Amino acid sequence: MRIPWIDNARAIGILFVLYGHTAGFGFLSKEFVYSFHMPLFFFLSGYLLKPKYLYESFNSYVTKHFKSLVIPYVSFWLISYACWLPTKALRSHADQYAELSSWDPVLGLIYGVYTKLYVNQVLWFFPCLFCAVLLFYSISKIKSNHLILLTIISLGIIGPYIPELISFRLPWNVELSFVAIVFFSLGHYLCRYKISRVVNRIKFKMFICAALVGLLFIIVSVNGWVNMNRMIFGNLALFYLGAFCGIVFVILLSHMIPKNYVTKWLSLNTIVIFPMHVVFFNLFTVIGFIFFLIDYSFKNSSFFGIVYIVGAILASMPAVYIIRRYFPWMIGQGGRKKETLIPKATMMR
Repeated sequence: MRIPWIDNARAIGILFVLYGHTAGFGFLSKEFVYSFHMPLFFFLSGYLLKPKYLYESFNSYVTKHFKSLVIPYVSFWLISYACWLPTKALRSHADQYAELSSWDPVLGLIYGVYTKLYVNQVLWFFPCLFCAVLLFYSISKIKSNHLILLTIISLGIIGPYIPELISFRLPWNVELSFVAIVFFSLGHYLCRYKISRVVNRIKFKMFICAALVGLLFIIVSVNGWVNMNRMIFGNLALFYLGAFCGIVFVILLSHMIPKNYVTKWLSLNTIVIFPMHVVFFNLFTVIGFIFFLIDYSFKNSSFFGIVYIVGAILASMPAVYIIRRYFPWMIGQGGRKKETLIPKATMMR
């Protein structure tokens, strides 16, 4: 049974992801989006994690999430790599990519950190979420609720400082999963204890949404640019506060949007749109440069930013059809009738 507000929230999230990866829009609006759009996906992943999964054996739990996260990670990396090889010399960072051998991206796949994921940096989310769901399984075995809370808070504080202490990023974003686990756990326990109900009065929801947006812009103006992928958090307390405000804003907004086919489709196919939009963006740039002889700077306009977003969604439609019909295992499905999203663990996603 699908949950309409979850579909709406995930649709809003993926649109924010596409918006955040386009050029030409205002920097402040990008800061606003980046302050919460990835924490939102970790929150929703935790919300959708069924409590019964935590009572499975460790091997069964790992196998389930390996299929739903690691296999998509590798599958979309292969697609991205196939597109990266012939187009790397034409990209805006061609001077950087020209020094790479064809094997360097393979090592990046193994490492799993965005700096080495040359072919598609957004793929960092999959190994990070995989580490988070495994970590959460271990935390859930703690008998004391107070100790669970203390552990989650401690990890959320320690994680951002690990790269500074050891001067490098851990494979598969392990230290970043310490931050992700805060949002993942919040989503899971809100669902389990039914604390996520919101008031029914539409005007009150709109007022709270407006207040949260205003507060979030204040936080962004004070804390500046944050980027969860790159572990840029600014003031850690402001980062978490901003992320929580953004998540609540999206939840309230999602409850105000009627059930509809568009958000349902976007939500259902987030697991394809999320990794593939980068591939489509790069192809759009190459097409514009080669076939229309347009300078690379064309993609820096707001108009082409909208074209990129709409184009990526339209291009995802045949990709979704082919994958779901012929290669459902790529997105963690065993058959055509079974629906899944990024976090089958419980997303992205």
